[in-house]
Amino acid sequence: MSLGPFALIEGTSYYFAPINAEQEYRQDYYDKAASSTRNYLILNTADKPTVRLVPRNDMLFVNIEK
Repeated sequence: MSLGPFALIEGTSYYFAPINAEQEYRQDYYDKAASSTRNYLILNTADKPTVRLVPRNDMLFVNIEK
């Protein structure tokens, strides 16, 4: 798992960053790496707590809207 870059949610003191699952696989003639967003980390810069969007990292997020 890896943490992506934080992005500001406009008009708030909140930032969010994707939690990505990295995976590598090999096909016959090339190696490929891929990542998929499994969760989001939310950071409140006003008082510094962080929280995950969903409790576990076993979901797959295809897109997100702020």
